[in-house]
Amino acid sequence: MPGVHVATTLAFVSLAMSCLNTGFQTQSPFRWVLVFLSLLFGVAAAVVVTHASGRAPKWLSPTLDDWIGPAPHLATPLPDMPLVEVVVRICLDSKTDAEGNIAAASPQATSEALRAIREGARLGRVIVWGRLDAPIGNEHHTPLSAIPPEVWDVYQIDHLRFLTDPKGRTEKVRQVGATFWYSDLQFNRRQVNVVWPEPGARLRFRKPWYFGE
Repeated sequence: MPGVHVATTLAFVSLAMSCLNTGFQTQSPFRWVLVFLSLLFGVAAAVVVTHASGRAPKWLSPTLDDWIGPAPHLATPLPDMPLVEVVVRICLDSKTDAEGNIAAASPQATSEALRAIREGARLGRVIVWGRLDAPIGNEHHTPLSAIPPEVWDVYQIDHLRFLTDPKGRTEKVRQVGATFWYSDLQFNRRQVNVVWPEPGARLRFRKPWYFGE
């Protein structure tokens, strides 16, 4: 369990014991409030430990990540969000449908979203993964790899191709160095949520009875 989880757990346990001790020693009518607070802090400590072990319920984990960071097994970003969902997030502030429909976004809004992604990738705010020089129609034979930030000095996401192929592909905008391309562009959802948050994401809890994937 990383240091931040240990420190958070110890802080909650300390607060719980302090409130419990004060609650039983005082004759104040508010002593039961202190007892209740001790139980609350104890539960919070248990939740942090559960989250650190990777067994926290799915509806609670995103909220904990905002406070103390992701669990250790989720600390390394991996590609789990396609380009089209990122564009829709930026353009429409909503999730795409199951077919990746971006018809409601204007071409100008889509172009601006792709430029924002390029800038974010160049600054290192988000990692973009792609399949290097993958044959068209057989991209799945080429593994994903992280695109180095300096690539975005010379390359951008092809806007016209994106309108017909939402998986995306890079195109060269400056005639410098060798020519190559990345296709099937993907992102890490946690990073995207930080840079382009969902509307009301920090106020919305998932269903507490939903524990599955």
